[in-house]
Amino acid sequence: MSKGLKFVMRDPKKDHIVQWQVKWQMPDADGELVEVGFKGHFKILPSDEVEALFGGGVFGRFANNAKNREGLEKVLVNWSGVMDPDGGGEAPFSDERLKQVLNYEDAVTACIRAYIDCLQGHHEKN
Repeated sequence: MSKGLKFVMRDPKKDHIVQWQVKWQMPDADGELVEVGFKGHFKILPSDEVEALFGGGVFGRFANNAKNREGLEKVLVNWSGVMDPDGGGEAPFSDERLKQVLNYEDAVTACIRAYIDCLQGHHEKN
């Protein structure tokens, strides 16, 4: 008998959160592209729930549409590395701040890509 990894069912009553890097490029004041990002804390959901949230588009389209933003509002539950615009250090996570971040098309695309990478990488690691 081979020594394989054991699959352990998760408690459906408990959230499973994975931290994953979200990165994209934005122009700075001089018009030069610089990499920006933060560490997103994503809720891992079963595939059927992911498909229901994102309408299947999360695996094919990276559009800044209402469905994708709503899906991200459910799975992106915290962050680290998002800085306050007033220079006051790190901006605490809140639903209002998340909506502000998700107003940037590049941020939505980056978050979706990160969530897909997170789902795939998370499954590969386990």
